[in-house]
Amino acid sequence: MHSIGERLKEERKRLGLSQARLCELMGISRKTLFGYETGERSPTAVFLAALCDHQFDVDYILKGMRKTPELPEIEKIRSAAETAYQMVLSVGIPVSAHQFSEMMMTLLCGSPLSVHEKNNISSEEKREKKR
Repeated sequence: MHSIGERLKEERKRLGLSQARLCELMGISRKTLFGYETGERSPTAVFLAALCDHQFDVDYILKGMRKTPELPEIEKIRSAAETAYQMVLSVGIPVSAHQFSEMMMTLLCGSPLSVHEKNNISSEEKREKKR
C-alpha cells in the first residue's frame, strides 16, 4: 500500500497542480512539501485540513481508500453539471475547463471561493459594467 506522502503526491497530480503551485496555495516551502511527499516528514493537521479547501481527497491521503459515489451522489453531480452549464450559457462569458470545474466543485461541495477567484470575478463584473 502507498504511503501518505505517495498518496499526497498522487492527489496533487490528479488535481493538475505542480509542487510550486501547491506550495503557493498552502503557504509552505518546496522543501516542506518534498518532505511530506517523500515521507521524510508527516503533514500537519492544519495542512491536511487546508487541502480540503482545494478539493483534495484527504480521506484517501490518510486511509488509502476512496469512497465510491452512490447513485444519489451521481444524480447530484448530474444535476449540478446541468445547473453549471445553464449558468455559463446565461452569462455568455467564455469559461475555461478549469473555471467550469471550479464552478462544479462549488456547486457540489459548497466550498467558498478563494480570494484569487473572488478577485477574478470582481474584475469580470467591473468589465461587464464598463460595457
